[in-house]
Amino acid sequence: MKLCIAGYNNRVATLYEHAQELLFYDCQNGQVRASGRLPVPPGGPAQWTGLLQKQDTQLLICGGLCRHTQHLLGSADIEVAPWICGSVDAVLDAFARDALSECLMPGTRQRPGARGGQGRQSACANRRDGCGPYGCRGKGGHGQGGKDSGNKKT
Repeated sequence: MKLCIAGYNNRVATLYEHAQELLFYDCQNGQVRASGRLPVPPGGPAQWTGLLQKQDTQLLICGGLCRHTQHLLGSADIEVAPWICGSVDAVLDAFARDALSECLMPGTRQRPGARGGQGRQSACANRRDGCGPYGCRGKGGHGQGGKDSGNKKT
């Protein structure tokens, strides 16, 4: 398998669209070996998708990304493990151990069947009181002094 990490100063770029470089790795039999490093070309994520295809990338590990970019990557048959954070070394170690979910950004969690979290999902994702997969939408937060926490402010 060939994977790419969207990098920024030896860390996973917080947002894919703000990456400085694309780091490529070959993965076989639990071993991860560096295979290349390219600066992000001009032209934005649409151009980057073509570059990832030319490198035979099968998996992109990145921080956040917009749905349009995720759709472009999916259309190119590139699997995406979004909402990942940490140093490149820590993420590669977690990937090699099949524990990429350890590197999910705070406030996100892995959806069933996803590698590392197929999209952002907050702890409020399954609530039916106006909260959803993207949080509480200003409802005060659950368990943080909000109306549902049971804590009354005096």
